[in-house]
Amino acid sequence: STSISTDSANPSYKNKSVGAELVIKESNFDPSDVILHVTSKNADGSENSQYALDSSSVSNIGSWSSSGDVHTFQLNEFTNDSNYSISFEYTDLAGNKAQTDTYYFTIDSTAPTGSIVVNTSGGS
Repeated sequence: STSISTDSANPSYKNKSVGAELVIKESNFDPSDVILHVTSKNADGSENSQYALDSSSVSNIGSWSSSGDVHTFQLNEFTNDSNYSISFEYTDLAGNKAQTDTYYFTIDSTAPTGSIVVNTSGGS
């Protein structure tokens, strides 16, 4: 497990993929009642469409497993360089709501490049 920031002004920076897992304890669980909020933005702030989600596409980026009343959603790892935010909401059949904090992280696996130019001046 790795620490991920809940402060949008100070996201966690990682140079490798990041995974996420949601665990819900509920006896009358219905996965279609889970709302996943994911954003993925480029350095310039423009949206990456890879994680533009609606409720029907959540199963495309992870999978559910259950053991009794404990239900776990394992998201596929986030691997592309981008600025991400992620949070979950769940409302049970009685209207009780559980909501996570929003977590912010940046994946930057691209090494910087640079060069030095040496100039000579004057003389013959």
